Amino acid sequence: MMHRAIYNYVEKNFNCEDIGINFLVAHVIRKPLFKVTKKRGFPCKYCGRKSISTSEGHKFKRKYCLNFFTKVYGYTPLIFTQFTIDN
Repeated sequence: MMHRAIYNYVEKNFNCEDIGINFLVAHVIRKPLFKVTKKRGFPCKYCGRKSISTSEGHKFKRKYCLNFFTKVYGYTPLIFTQFTIDN
């Protein structure tokens, strides 16, 4: 289960839920995670150009999340890996 302090932080700030989930999974399985992405982008004529990741201070807020979550866990459970699969 998600640590209550992290859950509360995500609920209050509407940010970093992806980082919180990655911390949780990495902590439980004690193995590196991997990122799944699409090979090509897709056009979205209804999507606006403004997104949360383009807002001012977004990177700072994400860095704060990493530091806060690390304090909660007492360590950084994320394990570096470099792995690629291409079809």
